[in-house]
Amino acid sequence: LGESRTTINRHLVKILGILKRGQYVGYTATPFANVFVDPEDAADLYPSDYILSLPRPAGYMGVSDFHDEEESAPGDFSSNQNAHVRFVQSEDDLPGNLPQPLDAFILAGAMMMIGFNNLAILFLGIEILSISLYVLAGSNKESLSSTEASFKYFLMGSFATGFLLFGIALVYGATGSFSIPSIAEFIANHKSLPRFLYVGILMMMVGLGFKISAVPFHSWAPDVYDGSPTSITTLMSTVVKISAFAAFVKIFSVCFVRFSLSLLYFEQALMVLTLVIPNVTAVYQTSVKRMLAYSSVGQVGYLLLAFSSDAANSSGIIFYYL
Repeated sequence: LGESRTTINRHLVKILGILKRGQYVGYTATPFANVFVDPEDAADLYPSDYILSLPRPAGYMGVSDFHDEEESAPGDFSSNQNAHVRFVQSEDDLPGNLPQPLDAFILAGAMMMIGFNNLAILFLGIEILSISLYVLAGSNKESLSSTEASFKYFLMGSFATGFLLFGIALVYGATGSFSIPSIAEFIANHKSLPRFLYVGILMMMVGLGFKISAVPFHSWAPDVYDGSPTSITTLMSTVVKISAFAAFVKIFSVCFVRFSLSLLYFEQALMVLTLVIPNVTAVYQTSVKRMLAYSSVGQVGYLLLAFSSDAANSSGIIFYYL
């Protein structure tokens, strides 16, 4: 009788999943990975914590009862006691102890942005972090604002990444290296440098300016912070901003230290705009999250103030402020 009940329940879930495939979600490694997984194949992928997100059908209260008093080996779907399948109404009902690989990717990308010694590694770290954030920003599928935030972040992020990558390409073309020490040594030992090197440096400043949400590259921040889930907004305003500003400091205080006086005018312009515009705009906001988003942008102005005052010796002050 137990095996018959298991077979009936398994096929019933499969049928309901086919009829409502748009709502049939296999939450395996992360609640944000929307994949269609057959219950019979789930044991080969993730033997436990396999959850189906599907509204409980009226009259089928037993469908979510996939428990049996008998015991079997982990991952055995031959009987229903190990098939941890239940119906949930929303992502808020999911257990909080599920592993989050996207969070791990964000942390990995952030560490690469902080500890990089090569421009290629910097770009790779930014992409690993950014792509995960694009997904997480739109993770609340019941909110249109979350989808809008993810789409805006993706478009603006891709545009800024193009500037950064083009700048890196120009710097590589002028110096012949991606290594930070090699680039700094090349610039220090050559008095005459190609003009497109300066264009590449400015394009890299634009790309990193977007990542730290400095004015005038901040327009994405209020919409994305407001539309994303609160936990993701917190992640963006802390881990992401710290890693992005660390990359900004390392690039312009180590790699391009020879041009510190020339770049000072651009840095001070960014600093003044970032100090004034967000703090004034925040006063007129009616949403708390948007107000905090503008406040987060304004804090970058204070970091730029410390950096533009003494780029070579400001790391301790910036670390303390962060």
